[in-house]
Amino acid sequence: IPDKIIGQIVTMTGTVDLQSKDEVMEALSSEVQPEQTEALAGDTGSKRDEIIDDIKDRIIVIESNLETLTKNRSLYISQNEQYQQQKQKAEERIQKLKNDPYVNPKDSKDSIDFEESKLKDIEDKITGAEAKIQNADRMIEAQMRMKERLEGEMAKANR
Repeated sequence: IPDKIIGQIVTMTGTVDLQSKDEVMEALSSEVQPEQTEALAGDTGSKRDEIIDDIKDRIIVIESNLETLTKNRSLYISQNEQYQQQKQKAEERIQKLKNDPYVNPKDSKDSIDFEESKLKDIEDKITGAEAKIQNADRMIEAQMRMKERLEGEMAKANR
């Protein structure tokens, strides 16, 4: 795959953006379509078969990417749900500390401050997980569009 059309690398721990989505789509349209259009313009059947095989290979890669992105999205959703539960429990602990008349006010304040710092950390994790989910959604959508375009090109090539 040419370096200039790689938009991001999806790893088991998350994604690393290399370019903007627009740059990736522009590179794809300028890199892939002209070579396929030129090849289809007047070459022999064997050249057409090569193009069809190339398109099939690309579709397989896209399907693999979709599978990975879908798994990552599910993982991010699961993490987000866990963070939401942690947030709820921290809020409940804070409420108990505020309503407990038997706790020394200084101890109560220290405990509340500690719980609020944990709550802030959890909220940051929730924000991060939501961003990862949105990014996965965008990447899934982009992969689906590429797959549809390639399927259209394959249909043209088969004619």
